[in-house]
Amino acid sequence: MTLDILFGNEALKSTLRGFAGKRAFPNAFMISGPEGSGKSTAALLFAMAISCKGEDRPCGKCESCRKISEGISPDVINIGLIKDRKTIGVESVREITDSAYILPNDLDVKIYIIKDAEKLTAQAQNALLKIFEEGPMSVYFILLTSAPSQLLPTVRSRAPEIKTEVFTDKKLTELLRGNVKKAAELYAKDEAAFRKIVSASGGSYGKALAILEGKNKKTPQLIKKAENIVSLLGEKDGAHLMIALLDESSDRENYSSVLSLVQNALRDLAMIKKGGDGDMIFYSDRLLAAELSERFSISTIVRLTTVLDNLYYEVTQTNINVRTAALVASGRLSDVM
Repeated sequence: MTLDILFGNEALKSTLRGFAGKRAFPNAFMISGPEGSGKSTAALLFAMAISCKGEDRPCGKCESCRKISEGISPDVINIGLIKDRKTIGVESVREITDSAYILPNDLDVKIYIIKDAEKLTAQAQNALLKIFEEGPMSVYFILLTSAPSQLLPTVRSRAPEIKTEVFTDKKLTELLRGNVKKAAELYAKDEAAFRKIVSASGGSYGKALAILEGKNKKTPQLIKKAENIVSLLGEKDGAHLMIALLDESSDRENYSSVLSLVQNALRDLAMIKKGGDGDMIFYSDRLLAAELSERFSISTIVRLTTVLDNLYYEVTQTNINVRTAALVASGRLSDVM
């Protein structure tokens, strides 16, 4: 197993190689990025590199790498949300504290991977900070988060941030067609449907795979919602736009998909307005898109896109209440229309 199992992410891989080359990793660091952007895979590679016995870390061949890659090392401990809980409480951190001082079983180190770290309560984060500062040097902590801003400043200063990559639609298309048989088959059979999946994934390889595998049954509905939002923007119907923007706001992941689709639809319209003849991302019917584009000016599309880009950032990179953010954005969009 090599770094190739994580597509793209050259900056992250360069950071890993730098730490590995010096045989020195920070005892605590965070890997941040949207859902499905490869955070768990990156954490696995870092864990292998930290414990690797080979020369070129991670070698993927030594006993330590093998056990970690197969998920059978008792010294790589995953911490996350307990079923039916919305936060990770201090009791989970106390379990870490209780076990951190016990010698490793089969590795030279212990590695705790904390998923959804933004869900840690303030009390839990403060308890974690204490073990960061006072724990054994052979213990490492990898925090995975899609909203690093929700972690306490003290935790963020102690755990340097390493970001995963969000792919462009072009790069994601290349990766899916080159590595996923189902994706290549869909592209050959129905390119328009394939492009909508790429658009709905928001640059996330993992989210695109989930859609392709049918794990998100709501994708066709999300596409229709995005089409409706763009139509309402063109009709300058602020009242119904607000209702449409609030729909799906209870599900952050689905909502981010709708926003990504709307952003790509507007970019298609902007390209047509500018007289471009490149491949469209969202619309499969260029004539229909051209008719719709007549409802907008270029300057309006740019301003609408700016508002939606800000909303997308808030939804995907912060822990803001989605409904509140949608309400504010609907007012800003109405002002632009």
